[in-house]
Amino acid sequence: MAPQTTASHKEERLRHNALLVIEEALAADGDPVFDGLMIREIVPGKGNSMLVIVAGAEDAAHKLAAQEALEEASGWLRAEVAAALQRRRVPDLTFVVVEPAVVGDAL
Repeated sequence: MAPQTTASHKEERLRHNALLVIEEALAADGDPVFDGLMIREIVPGKGNSMLVIVAGAEDAAHKLAAQEALEEASGWLRAEVAAALQRRRVPDLTFVVVEPAVVGDAL
C-alpha cells in the first residue's frame, strides 16, 4: 500500500476535524431537530470546494425536518468550522440526510 500523500492526509484531517466541529455545534445549538441526528461521515464533493456531510435521521419525518434545518444552518456551520480550524477558506458544506436503514446506500 502506497503511503498517503500530504495533500490527501490534509484533506482527511480537514474532514475529520470538520466532523467534530459540526457535531459539537449541533449539540450546543439546542434545536430539537438536531437531537436525534448523527453525523455519519464527511466525504469530498466536487474538487476541493465542497464537503458532503452525511447525517443519519431517526425516521422519514425527522429526515425531512433535519434536511431543512441543516440547509438553513449551512452558513453558520461553515463559519463555525472556519473559526475552529482557523482557516480562511473552508469548502462549501452540502448535507445529505438519510434514514438509518439506507445509510450505506446514500453514497
